[in-house]
Amino acid sequence: MAIRGKSAIIDRDGEIVGVVSVGYLLDSISDWMMFYSYPVIFALVLLMLFSTLGALLFTRHIKQQMFNMEPEEIAMNLHLQHSILQSVYEGIIATDLKGQILSVNSKALSTLGIAHQPQNVIGRNIQEFVTPAAFFLGANAFGDFEKVQPETLQDELITCNGETLVASRVNITDNNLQIGWVVSFRRRNDFNTLTSQITQIRQHNDNLRVISHEYANRLSTIGGLIQIGAYDEAMHAIRKETESKQKLIDFISQTFRSKVIAGLLLGKYSRARELGLTLEFDPMCQLTQQPDCLSPDELAAILGNLLDNAFEATLKNPVSSQLITLLLMDTTEELVIEVSDNGTGIPDEISNTLFAKGVSSKTQPGHGIGLYLVHQYVTQAKGTILIDEAEPQGTIFSIFIPNKS
Repeated sequence: MAIRGKSAIIDRDGEIVGVVSVGYLLDSISDWMMFYSYPVIFALVLLMLFSTLGALLFTRHIKQQMFNMEPEEIAMNLHLQHSILQSVYEGIIATDLKGQILSVNSKALSTLGIAHQPQNVIGRNIQEFVTPAAFFLGANAFGDFEKVQPETLQDELITCNGETLVASRVNITDNNLQIGWVVSFRRRNDFNTLTSQITQIRQHNDNLRVISHEYANRLSTIGGLIQIGAYDEAMHAIRKETESKQKLIDFISQTFRSKVIAGLLLGKYSRARELGLTLEFDPMCQLTQQPDCLSPDELAAILGNLLDNAFEATLKNPVSSQLITLLLMDTTEELVIEVSDNGTGIPDEISNTLFAKGVSSKTQPGHGIGLYLVHQYVTQAKGTILIDEAEPQGTIFSIFIPNKS
């Protein structure tokens, strides 16, 4: 058996004069095919082995990138993440180092007044929708990029799109390499609603404790006078206490028209007496109306923190006159607040960072927030804080805030 091929031999006149016949036995062709097919088969086997190994390694790498989850698990986690993100009460925006929006929830868009759906802003730059956007790009609350610290920022007051927000920022890292930030925020008024309620409850508690302690002593004195039969002296003590308290209440309520401020100052006055201090009101004090630049809670927070610091500083000074002076006046175009104490002054080691969060001359944990909040509120109201030394010793905090009606 063979495979043969034939071709005619043609002369110059076109006549067939012969034939050429070429043939191969089928056995020889089979041998040649087997000989030449071995390398091809070997190459195919090697290619399949390498392809299988490559596929296994690639699959392992992909699964590691997907945290060893199957596609169904990934889809479930994405749906779960989206639901959680949209259910959070605070606004949340995640951005990369270039400011590209990675994730956002509906609350963030509504808070900032952005009329888009979350899917329409993802992948676009944060600066297209937020002004100023420095806090979302790694700056601190005041927009200083050169002062950025790698640690997380919490409860910073920022202003974006005309809204004053309380914001926190957390770094996004990949193998200890920072790749972006997650910023959560809510309106300052929402934040202040809860904090003001807590502050007011704490102040009421302090005031009640002071009043209870003070009047317990008064009642003990009056009770003792009655027991020994000194009825005239008991009546005199009752009238004296009533008249002095009424004079104080009348003065504060007429001088400071804000009920929140009047209540705060009454409590601080009683607290000063309990500590053995004297809180003196400057004769120029006058608060005729609620300032436009600050809410009652913000003004109360400023006064409360300054007075508390003045009390503590004065108590630390063994040769102090025990006198704290307060000036609160709005008769000019500015709201003027001045608190003067006779304390130990400001230590040199914290003088340059006095308004930073967590900086305090006290060693106990939990301090260093009061002056930080004062500075934040005054800065948001476009005000100025001046610090001077009092004579012979102590500190004077002066605050000037534009009070445009």
